Parts: sequence; C-alpha cells; structure tokens
Amino acid sequence: MRLYCFPPSHHSWRVLATVAHLKADVDVEVANLLKGEHKVAEIQQHNITGRLPILVDGDFSLWESNAIMQYLADRFGPSSLYPEDTQKRADVNRWLAWQMCHLALPTNTFLFQNMLKPILDMGAPDPAKLEEAAESFKDCAVVLDRHLQTNKFICGDELTLADFSIASCFAYAEPAKMPWSSYDNVQAWYQRVAQTPAWSETTPEWEAETISAAS
Repeated sequence: MRLYCFPPSHHSWRVLATVAHLKADVDVEVANLLKGEHKVAEIQQHNITGRLPILVDGDFSLWESNAIMQYLADRFGPSSLYPEDTQKRADVNRWLAWQMCHLALPTNTFLFQNMLKPILDMGAPDPAKLEEAAESFKDCAVVLDRHLQTNKFICGDELTLADFSIASCFAYAEPAKMPWSSYDNVQAWYQRVAQTPAWSETTPEWEAETISAAS
C-alpha cells in the first residue's frame, strides 16, 4: 500500500496522522506540490483530479483525504478512531461531512489568501474574499466552540477521524490569520489533538519555515 502525499498540506497531514495512529503498514511517497512533483504520470494515473493525497492499494486507487482516512481505519482496524458501532460511526461521519461542506470553505480561503499567496508570490490578499470568509468562519466556530463545551474531543471522550479532519483545518490558523482567538474551547481542543503522538509525530518538518515565510 502506498500513499502519495505532500506532508505540509493539511489534507495530507490528516491522512498521515491517521496512518501514524493506526500504525498502518503504508509506504509514504512524498511529492512536492510547490515544485509540481505530483504531475508525473506515475501519480496522475491514480487520480483524475490530479491532486494529493492518493492511496494506492494493489489495483485500487483512492483519493479525497477523508475517504482515505475511512478506508485506512477499516483496513487496519477495528479502532476507536472509526468506531464499528453504527451510531458512533454515524456521528463521526456527520462531523466529517460538516468539515467538508462548511468548515473547509472559510478556512481554505484564509489559508490561500493570507498564507499561500505570499509564499507563491501571487499578490496581495483579497479583502472582499476575506470578509466573506470571516462571516462563514464565525458561523462554524460558534457551532464548534459550543459543541466543545461538553466534549473532550469532537465525538466525545475518544479521539476519532473527525478530530484529525477538523484539526487539520486549524493547523495553520496563526499564519493564515484565522479569527479564532475568542473561541477558547476550540483552541483548547486543538491543543489536545496537537499533543497526541500521531499528530505531533506527523507535524511537517518545515512547518516553522512555512509559517515564517507567511508572516
């Protein structure tokens, strides 16, 4: 089984954290997105969208990070990371869907406008897009902060795929200038996730350099 990824990308980071937590037997192949290394035929043949991460298991290729995480949990489980109980699993799936459909939209905007554009020399951030994203971000942050008043992790007392997926959206919150400073429960929860071995072990080695470049 092989995982093509770019570790600094939050999409890849959440998958790598899942691999580490499950102690999954996966060969990791790093392709630097900033240098276009993912565009080689060996990688492109596995994903019609041309994006990373991609998991290849024999003749089966899978893309989309949350789907990869679910597949890994099933292949290397059972694990509390992705519970077998129908209702508990539905709860995890609910939050995975929320992350993709709601939270990712504003957080990706902040990431691109405030962090990636300076790194890639793509001009100044767009104030209109940031203002729009701020409203959506607030809506999501309020929901998450209220939920975390009574929950240690996203789905209760145990770490799940939902935590890795949602935490990845906040992985670069500071350099991306996300307006999350007033959401204490979200920040406390993120620190709990960040302190787990799987998350800390997979923190990109050049994260500090990336953050410095975007400041």
